[in-house]
Amino acid sequence: MVDGVDDEGGVGIRAGLVEGTIIITHVTSGSDAEKQQIKTGDEIIKIYEDDVQDLIDVSKEHGGKRWQGMLPYMINGVLSGTPGTSVPLTIKNKQSGRRSIKVLREKPEIPPIDFGYLGSLGGEFESKILDGNILYIRFTPCAIPI
Repeated sequence: MVDGVDDEGGVGIRAGLVEGTIIITHVTSGSDAEKQQIKTGDEIIKIYEDDVQDLIDVSKEHGGKRWQGMLPYMINGVLSGTPGTSVPLTIKNKQSGRRSIKVLREKPEIPPIDFGYLGSLGGEFESKILDGNILYIRFTPCAIPI
């Protein structure tokens, strides 16, 4: 969730481009984002007072053919910062409509995973059984020195 800087924190969400809009794809359990009742599937309209469409336009302009892959990292960069500070967001969902909130940045607690000769790397890990007896495994590495 952070860009490899020891003293940097995040707001506890990940987001990406879905059908032309920035959609929250993950909310970290126990984060301020969860406490603010941000949900997976909510749309981010603004970060600070900036329309997220501007972020989409910048990634298109500078990202070449793979601009959509850059976008989650750009969003993360904008949301990351000094723990204890807040990020104003405007989000929209079907239940509560559009609302403006401030989400607190927190230093993530990322357990290290030992990769042998490669050393330890922080990351989030999730596993669950989906319908049809399908095992779902998600590992999101985080380049924070452990």
